[in-house]
Amino acid sequence: MEGCNEEIDKIINYKIADSQGHKIPTAADLGLDKKSGIFEEGWQFVYIPTHQNKELMVYVPEEKTLLEGDLFFNLQHAGSKNPNSDLFNEQFEGKDPQTGLWGWVNRQVIISGGYLSGYVGNKIFKDHSAVRKAFDEVEQKWKFEKIIPCHGDTIDRNGSKVWKDSFSFLQ
Repeated sequence: MEGCNEEIDKIINYKIADSQGHKIPTAADLGLDKKSGIFEEGWQFVYIPTHQNKELMVYVPEEKTLLEGDLFFNLQHAGSKNPNSDLFNEQFEGKDPQTGLWGWVNRQVIISGGYLSGYVGNKIFKDHSAVRKAFDEVEQKWKFEKIIPCHGDTIDRNGSKVWKDSFSFLQ
């Protein structure tokens, strides 16, 4: 993506411009040949340059799976699984990472419908109308059941509903 440092620029084959963000592009939209190696067979992506971390999401249709980095966190704990998952936060060896005052604050930020999730979400996205447009396209075209976030547990089912609920504040 635009904004990578010079060291990273040396090892990448293609850079996605900010102007190519906020939509599901085709190879033609990006001026690429289908044999360029940039698009894995059937995979699609959306780049959100107005997210504070310049988010890139990848959709794998044959697996009904969305891969995302920093859009939302799914640090589940015993008292609130979102949605009810078969997993119990294996990364924390089955222990609840959300304890004490800091745990309560964290839950309000990262759990859909938490008191602070909309507030924090409003600070993370710089252009709500562009993001909402991209997310509407994602909701219409991508039918995913599973979400694999960079931070936290995999959401194994109801991924599209969790997605929609998580970003309802972007109206």
